[in-house]
Amino acid sequence: MCGLNAILTEKGASAPFFMIEKMHAQIPHRGPDGEGFLSWSSNRKIEIDHEFKQLTEGQLLFSHRRLAIQDTFSRSMQPMANNNKTLFIIFNGEIYNFIEIRQSLEKLGYSFKTNSDTEVLLKAYEVWGKDILPKLVGMFSFLILDLRKFCLFIARDAFGIKPLYYSYKNGRYFFASELNSLICLDNISRKVYPKALYDYLRFGLTNHSEDTLFEDIKQFPAAHYAELNLITPKLEMVRYWTPQQSQSNYTREEAAKKLQDMFLKNIELHLRSDVPVGAALSGGIDSSAIVMGMRTVGGDSLDIKTFSYCARESNYNEEFWVDRVVQESAVENFKVLFIPETFNADIESLIKVQGEPFGSTSIYAQYKVFELAKKNGIKVMLDGQGADELLGGYRPYLSNRLATLIKQGNFHKVVQFLTSVLHLPDISIKKFLLQTGSHFIPSFLENFARDISGQSFMPSWMEEKWFISQGLCSNVSINSEKELKSSLINSLTKSVLPALLRYEDHNSMHFSIESRVPFLTTEFADFIYSLDDSFLISDTAETKSIFRQAMRGLVPEDILNRRDKIGFKTPEQTWLKTIWNWGKDSFNRDLFYQIPSLNHKVVLEQLETATKNNSELDFKYWRWINLIKWSEIYNVKFT
Repeated sequence: MCGLNAILTEKGASAPFFMIEKMHAQIPHRGPDGEGFLSWSSNRKIEIDHEFKQLTEGQLLFSHRRLAIQDTFSRSMQPMANNNKTLFIIFNGEIYNFIEIRQSLEKLGYSFKTNSDTEVLLKAYEVWGKDILPKLVGMFSFLILDLRKFCLFIARDAFGIKPLYYSYKNGRYFFASELNSLICLDNISRKVYPKALYDYLRFGLTNHSEDTLFEDIKQFPAAHYAELNLITPKLEMVRYWTPQQSQSNYTREEAAKKLQDMFLKNIELHLRSDVPVGAALSGGIDSSAIVMGMRTVGGDSLDIKTFSYCARESNYNEEFWVDRVVQESAVENFKVLFIPETFNADIESLIKVQGEPFGSTSIYAQYKVFELAKKNGIKVMLDGQGADELLGGYRPYLSNRLATLIKQGNFHKVVQFLTSVLHLPDISIKKFLLQTGSHFIPSFLENFARDISGQSFMPSWMEEKWFISQGLCSNVSINSEKELKSSLINSLTKSVLPALLRYEDHNSMHFSIESRVPFLTTEFADFIYSLDDSFLISDTAETKSIFRQAMRGLVPEDILNRRDKIGFKTPEQTWLKTIWNWGKDSFNRDLFYQIPSLNHKVVLEQLETATKNNSELDFKYWRWINLIKWSEIYNVKFT
């Protein structure tokens, strides 16, 4: 797990070395255990240095910061070269099945100088090229200077667990693990991208496409690779994996057994490390399964430290369930609590860490969990991210399932399902019925339905004239998937998980921690999406139904029988009121009036009404504050 930066120029031109140094200086937290640089030009010998010496300007420049997890010795520093100096790699991430790939290569007669996954990845590319990508179990973004093919090879993992940003300006491509490494460059504009800003303000959406909120900066897409010619580079991405919706014929018992075997295999792979591994523990089904899986795979001798956020000041406190797992698994647990004074001090740092605005304050809990893990000497953490998108854990998926039953005409099951939903402890029946009804609205009427339900193209607090002047038409809408599997895949690849993975990567790496997500392997995803809908959400509205069955005998029954949905959910209302005093002065400053995407008059009126009535604060208030603070921190340009 590391951080990387690169610059590639067109037509044999060179980039000054100070540019890569400037990018490199933005990410010391991503790699405190070592650093390295590379400079290449076609007319001279390649330069590599691991002691931060000034290198010559070059057509291609690399920088790398290392967080040492596998083979922590200096022999595994990057950039790393192959034996005959025709391939050079910088790599951010982990290849969990590197041992198996190494064994396959050794059978072919290849030998190794290190015990690192980086050398295995480089050797595997040397032998199999791009065909190695579907065989990798891991999280990664990597760049390889391939002098055999005279190209720069770029790839990102199937789910986009590890970030990779890029920009093209004035004949140069720039690549980086963090947006901050790009926005620090003088020639990259800080102008906002209006469509991304609209999606954030209107829906709280980020990271659902290749766009960022900066017009000049894009994201290299997950599950893609590219080959850039070193003289005439043109970035053309090729997809190498797409989630499949095949149909298997497993019985529930067979599927549960296979799912348990696959899950424990994932845990075993994700435990591979030369440094201690901990886990985030919320007390929900996903994190509990990971901790109990770690104990099952590692046995009694495995030292496991777990870290939990406990919201003792609210109804969202899961401390009872955390303690239940700790007791059952005999792990050591550390807890972090909400402290208003600390929250106000941390929130501006969190905005800087993330680089872009985020939809709610809930990721602060995750931020504090990683901070606690750092204080206790942990460099690797396992986390349950991705389980909800694979297994149907979110409440809106219930409406997909009910709509399917209605379309099938099975009204006995419809009644049974609806009755079960009514008994869920944290369900809004009105919202649930509206969501179900939306699945029967023809696509050409969706915008009209949003208008009459109060979800119009532009709420009054957004400045419609400005967005239209920036090229957004009034029929912009977010496509909603109607089938359960399609909705899950959309959440996995676009609408939900990509943002959560960005939050997790930036939060964890800020504290020099590698966060691993064992639910997210392609084999695991393809198997789950091959199962019948009823295996995921049962006829009695039990979410993650087959996974609960698969975990019986491993995870305490009372946790598997939970029907509420909390996770790392935080007391948003308490937090928003706490943050109010910190952020409300922003609305009295010149910067607020310089943001043309907000209707200043309406915003102030709604703020005054909310303050007078002491009403609950909507997420839009946080988006306003976040946008203003982010604009200030990054000196964002709107015109």
